Amino acid sequence: MKKIFKMVTAFVMVLSLASGCGDTESSNTGNAGYASTSENEAVFTATITEVEDETVLVTPEEGAEELKSSDSFRLAVKDMPASYEPQVGDVVEITYSGAISEIYPAELDGIKTVTVVKQTEDAGGETEKTAGDYPACVMVDGVVYKDTGYTDSMIKCGNMDGEITSSVDGIPSENNQSNFGTGYGYQRSIEDYVVVVIDDEWRIFRNIEIDDDSMPEHVKNFNAEVKEVRDDGTLLVSYVSMPDGFVSMSEGDYIVSADNLRGEISTGDIVTIWFNGSIMETDPTQIGTVYRIEKVEGRN
Repeated sequence: MKKIFKMVTAFVMVLSLASGCGDTESSNTGNAGYASTSENEAVFTATITEVEDETVLVTPEEGAEELKSSDSFRLAVKDMPASYEPQVGDVVEITYSGAISEIYPAELDGIKTVTVVKQTEDAGGETEKTAGDYPACVMVDGVVYKDTGYTDSMIKCGNMDGEITSSVDGIPSENNQSNFGTGYGYQRSIEDYVVVVIDDEWRIFRNIEIDDDSMPEHVKNFNAEVKEVRDDGTLLVSYVSMPDGFVSMSEGDYIVSADNLRGEISTGDIVTIWFNGSIMETDPTQIGTVYRIEKVEGRN
């Protein structure tokens, strides 16, 4: 029997209920980068599995609706950023019309944007960090910030500090300018961070000058006990606790992907799990996009 997955994004629900907060109107008239979603658009994240001369094959991430149609999709290289050279293992975010040509590999009709979310290491073991590698950049108060790819799930008011009013193809050089379009509201966050609202998602941007691998503190996370390390690449964990400031989670068991597990863990270990705030109502409940899993330091 097919299970219907319902995506529940906690922070979006809170914002929609907050009557005292302002709303952001977005014209979203950008070029390459992010596009607005509507009834005629769909967005999903996928990993490149094969690179050909003019096309690439991608596999949607676990939980994507597109997996119900196919586990492999063919994309044209011309639909990707001009300076980008696709590699197997790269992760991309695809916005399209929502229609799928169900051949094999399947094809997406009406591709609007393809954004590079994550790139694999090159043959020399070093990751290039040029401006073209970043999914999105914005300048606020004279500082250029790059998209971390993470979602800010802290409870907040919807009042914006400013709005992106101009767009360029390269690195922004003026305040309130981006390289992914105009009409997006933003809020100043802690030092070296701003948050930009893109398609109802509060995306965390970090100062482009900072080479920092730590997780921003506004990324939703919780501690859990590992109950089972599964052969399918997932973990069965039991909720323990989470920091203040986030919409609370129910106690109980959760299934999480172990793709971004750092280090080795065993049954009984306590781990911290950072994720995008979304939960799929399965049995057991499944966590959405998992950014990182680490064993809690200092555990006996």
